[in-house]
Amino acid sequence: MNTEKLLLKCGICGLPLSVPPIYYNSAIGSFCGRCEELAAEQYPDLTFERQGLYEEIAEYSVFPCSFEKLGCKAQGNWMTISNHEMTCLFKITDVMCPLSHEKYKEWCSWVGDHTKLSKHILNMHKNYFPKSLEITMTRQFVSKICFSEINKNIVMIKFDYKEHLGSFHCFMFSNMNFNDCQMYEYNICIYGNTIDNLLTYKGEKLEHMSRNYSVVNTVPSLVVPISSLDKLFQKFKELTIKFCIRKVGAISASSKISWSNVTMNKPSESTVLNMKVMHELECPVCAELMASPIYICETGHNVCSTCNMKVNECPICRSSMLGGRNFTLEKLSTIVTGPCINRSSGCSYVAPISKVKAHERNCFLAKRDCILNTCKWNGRILEIPEHLEEEHSFLEPNNIYTYDLSKESDQFMFLYDDKIFIFSVDFELNQPFKYGIHCFGGETLEYFYELKIIDPFTEWTLLTIRDNCEPLGYNFEKLSYTIMTIPFSMIYPLVQDYGQLKFKIDIQRIAD
Repeated sequence: MNTEKLLLKCGICGLPLSVPPIYYNSAIGSFCGRCEELAAEQYPDLTFERQGLYEEIAEYSVFPCSFEKLGCKAQGNWMTISNHEMTCLFKITDVMCPLSHEKYKEWCSWVGDHTKLSKHILNMHKNYFPKSLEITMTRQFVSKICFSEINKNIVMIKFDYKEHLGSFHCFMFSNMNFNDCQMYEYNICIYGNTIDNLLTYKGEKLEHMSRNYSVVNTVPSLVVPISSLDKLFQKFKELTIKFCIRKVGAISASSKISWSNVTMNKPSESTVLNMKVMHELECPVCAELMASPIYICETGHNVCSTCNMKVNECPICRSSMLGGRNFTLEKLSTIVTGPCINRSSGCSYVAPISKVKAHERNCFLAKRDCILNTCKWNGRILEIPEHLEEEHSFLEPNNIYTYDLSKESDQFMFLYDDKIFIFSVDFELNQPFKYGIHCFGGETLEYFYELKIIDPFTEWTLLTIRDNCEPLGYNFEKLSYTIMTIPFSMIYPLVQDYGQLKFKIDIQRIAD
């Protein structure tokens, strides 16, 4: 029996009469609660009769999702189906370009009707349509994306690097309808300069593309462990990843790369569970694992605290981020264990996610910029001292040095007690004199300083300031150091005749 024919449809939107209240008018027929305000606006002169008997019967009925034709298999009762439809992955609405995600380094700002997405990608991102459906990969692992076409429908291939899991996750999905997606399957082949040492992984059917470019099944059907590539990387500096798509049951058109002897890479039940949990804890903006505080939008999507400060609306559904915090997910992050994000670089730290995030801020294998604002070097935390020693110079504390006021800002480094101290200064006419003295590394107060302003001719001390050396930690950002100020009226008489500031810094350990 065709149950679709038995469903009563709304006379305005054409969707099932599954959302109360239900009204009737002979001119337009019955209409659902989705269209209540619209009906009042469009038909102000009509009167509507509440369908109480239908509503009583409907309370005991089960309704399909309104987006069933697009592939959604969800069903719900009278009270729950409307809540599901608000966040249904098959719901059609305005979409963002998939290349808007920061991990692909394209930052496309296009937003528009889903029916125009294919045209936008074809016109604006032609360089993401490789002639041969393949990408290259080196040891510098990054997430990649590319596109293809099947019968004028876009096929999107995401090869996402999951550093915290030590693997690549491959998703291949299309904007063709759900049933057509089920007609195609895919695999991937990984090889070096030749196909003699070929690795082949079998995926499943194409996934139907949702409005936020995720898949309905959040567990990837194809996972490539980083460890499986070690032998190939021992022989080749660069690997080729070839994507093969074919109709189910069709014979492969390639004579060199066969579908036989395919590695079946279905995850175990425990791995599947772990992936589901990790997926829930993965921020949709930065793709890193989330720990407390975790923020939630009005419709239920989660964002980490860092990204929450960067966005005004939900990156998935574009609703307001005023939903508060997700305390349930925050609790989960204190229970579920995971590895450090620098695992592939050699960090073996494993702990509950909340502790992992705290560790990652100071992990010696994390990447950081040089602590000096003018230097563009970037490397691992454990490499910073060596870089500073080789590329920059250290000063001895308790000696007299000169700051040229015409430079406006400058930084000086001191070495004391095998620790690195940074003296940052900033001078602008008629503005307070700004400075900061910080100890690189650590998170607790261990040292104090005496800053002395010296007369250039007599070398007498004109001004002495004593305070603690703030620990800079390892999770620093340039130009964001804690700054002290001296009023311009106090500092200017000491330097106005010289155009320079002579200073002496003495550093001592705080007594226990």
